[in-house]
Amino acid sequence: MSFLLDLVVGIFLIIYYILESWVLFFIPKSLRMKDIAGQVALVTGGGSGMGRLLCLELAKKGCRIVTWDVNEEGNKETVRLVKAYLKQQPSGKQHEQKAINVDSMVHGFKVDLCKRDDVFRVAQLVQKEVGTVDILINNA
Repeated sequence: MSFLLDLVVGIFLIIYYILESWVLFFIPKSLRMKDIAGQVALVTGGGSGMGRLLCLELAKKGCRIVTWDVNEEGNKETVRLVKAYLKQQPSGKQHEQKAINVDSMVHGFKVDLCKRDDVFRVAQLVQKEVGTVDILINNA
């Protein structure tokens, strides 16, 4: 009896996934992906490595970037790279909205995430200067 039940469930799952793949094949990716242009994204550990790359990719999608890192120099470099990228892009989602002030698109803050008071202090500062954070990427 359990063999028959397993067989029926298996056949049902095969049919379901075949139908799902056909539906996803014909729906354009642009309709399946969420538009995050204009949202505020906070990346912890954005001063180097993967955090820096995440900041650049989010900037390409049109996000306003806030980067937190304990390394102030690395953080400044990330901010500089994102600003340089935004300045050289004549078109794109971030430029469809309005004429954008590049300085308002990316912010870097020195934060030691091990210190609770430091996190709360800078979080209030971010909310006051940038606004509410929509996307949080905890990379640190």
